[in-house]
Amino acid sequence: MVNYSSDGTSGDTTTDTAGSSFVQPNAEWYLLGGMDVYGQDEGTVTIFGSSTIDGHASNYGDTNAFRVPNVPVPGQDNERISDALAHTLNAAGFHLGVLNAGILGEVAGPASGSTSGSPGVDRIGRDVLHQAGIKTVVIDLGQVDLRNNACGQATEVEASLQNMVAQSNAAGVRVILGTIPPASYCYNPSSPNYGQHPTSDNLFGGDINPGPRNPENIQRQIVNAWIKTTGVTLPGVVGVADFEAVLAGSEHPDFLIPNLNSGDNFHPNGAGYKVKAGAIPASAILGPDTQ
Repeated sequence: MVNYSSDGTSGDTTTDTAGSSFVQPNAEWYLLGGMDVYGQDEGTVTIFGSSTIDGHASNYGDTNAFRVPNVPVPGQDNERISDALAHTLNAAGFHLGVLNAGILGEVAGPASGSTSGSPGVDRIGRDVLHQAGIKTVVIDLGQVDLRNNACGQATEVEASLQNMVAQSNAAGVRVILGTIPPASYCYNPSSPNYGQHPTSDNLFGGDINPGPRNPENIQRQIVNAWIKTTGVTLPGVVGVADFEAVLAGSEHPDFLIPNLNSGDNFHPNGAGYKVKAGAIPASAILGPDTQ
């Protein structure tokens, strides 16, 4: 989807009914915050996360292999993970709404700081648990906490995920935890997790192959191991969506699979979002009594 805004120097454009002042294109979903739909259904599943849930770069193609840049595909506007999951559930006979609760720059916990306004531990109540008909939430957070200058610790992410699970369980909402896919590279020299990272001279710097691995990717692996061993046993958790398993490259495991990579090694392309949606266990979204 392409939305348009004024260029910031146009002043008050609220009376511009022709839209001539709205000349700045962007690919974000600013204009619609939500929609309640009445009808015979089984409730709603929410996918909760950052820009990789919002669907940033979902309109990018998959004809090129990273690091050859992919480009947007005209008309490819509905390739987000929530769109793909909705199609899958509908085809399987589920009557469920799918709510996309992803926003750019979102972190799991306050320790890493949030560029989105509030971390997941604070936002989950308002944007997920207080929404109508919520049965299940897929939590896909922690990647931004570990990246770039934030350089968070695995224990911080784990504590935040546990907090969100507890809030969800108290509200009677089922939880599916998502593992963190590539890539988590610390770029902050003052952080103890700083290390080699991708550059123009070292395209796969910080990857386990050829190594040494950027320490932040080690933190990511620690979080993922916690999700699969401890997180999955927390009250209210009904499954794991192993996003890492379906998106990590075989040759360079700290990079996205090349033809699923939008080009920044963080956001999948349209095909990548479909693959990511396929990792969500549909059978866990509703309880056994509804299968």
